Amino acid sequence: LSLPKGFSLNPDTGEISGTPQEYFFGYLRVTATARDGTTANAIIWLDVHGAPSFEDMPFFPNAVKDVFYGVPFYIRGDVNSVKLTKGSLPAGLNLYGLSISDTPTKTGTYTFTLTAEGNYGSTSQEYTIKVTDPVPPTITTEDITDAVESVYFRQYLRASGSQEIRWSVVNGDLPDGLKLEKYSGELWGTPTKTGWFYFTVQAENDAGKDTKYFYMRVYK
Repeated sequence: LSLPKGFSLNPDTGEISGTPQEYFFGYLRVTATARDGTTANAIIWLDVHGAPSFEDMPFFPNAVKDVFYGVPFYIRGDVNSVKLTKGSLPAGLNLYGLSISDTPTKTGTYTFTLTAEGNYGSTSQEYTIKVTDPVPPTITTEDITDAVESVYFRQYLRASGSQEIRWSVVNGDLPDGLKLEKYSGELWGTPTKTGWFYFTVQAENDAGKDTKYFYMRVYK
């Protein structure tokens, strides 16, 4: 590891000095060399404290009404507590330690200020979270690739729209040995039978649903 920004090491006296410009928490390995060329090593512990900083959390992502929202955040420095000091969180969301979570119940744009307090001062940062209505899914996968009998197959089906999207086959049949995962849209498995297969897939969320017809071939 190198010295934190703002510090320097005097090679003649071994003095470490300066004004730290960043937080640091860890060990440093130093080597001293005598005039005759012999060396000695040492491990030193350095801990640079400071007021909390929100620099690693520049924004919070937007949310969707009636869809669970959970976003942890990180604050540099010594932090004893984080409080909501101005404005309000979206209705339904709450501040729990170093995270904002729960399910928003009302659309709108919400601006608020968080204040982090520590042993070496406090820092405040303003944020905005926009809560929108859920968007129905639209299946964006164009086609499904062909497969080979007895050879492992995997493809993810994709859809735009608000999460959480649930996938299902509503008409026809998948090739024997394949399975469509409900929440990921992953089509996977090892086909056990050759031929052409025709089926309709549905993507659904709390705002609506979309269906799409697919076909695929399993080769020998």
